Amino acid sequence: MTRRLSVVFRINAIRNKRPSLSIPILMKIFVLALFGITVHQNIYYAGLDHTSPTVASALSNVIPALTFLLAVLLRMEKVRIRSATGGAKLIGTIFCISGALVFTFWKGPLFRGFVKRPLIVVHDHGKVHGKENWIQGSLLILASHIAFSVWLILQVIEKLSSAAFFDLKF
Repeated sequence: MTRRLSVVFRINAIRNKRPSLSIPILMKIFVLALFGITVHQNIYYAGLDHTSPTVASALSNVIPALTFLLAVLLRMEKVRIRSATGGAKLIGTIFCISGALVFTFWKGPLFRGFVKRPLIVVHDHGKVHGKENWIQGSLLILASHIAFSVWLILQVIEKLSSAAFFDLKF
């Protein structure tokens, strides 16, 4: 009940402050939806088809490091290597991205359980996850996470340039 009331008060407070939907605003919404939903999810599902869900879920831990790296490259974030916080950010980013790359390119031995065949068959077409194109699948998942990081950075850019930002949240 309280949440509903706060939404009503928020809508009434910004009703007259929102800009009208012009072509530039619609283009911003289109680009945000393109990177955040379309590109990210389509590439993610294409990569998931070539690798296991375990790899896909483990590689999602690289999103904060990729976002930080893109923010540094776009000069939205300043890194002072000599300070303790800047060094910690840099070392954490290097460890995270290198760990994701090791996870992508190194395939250890197959771990066998107590049963000889799978208890639940997820796919009917006989593909065994992680056997055929697992490097391609992992790279596709990393590419989808780059698109998601671009979406996060574009949201920050839009927030800094627009007064009615929270209307664009998906």
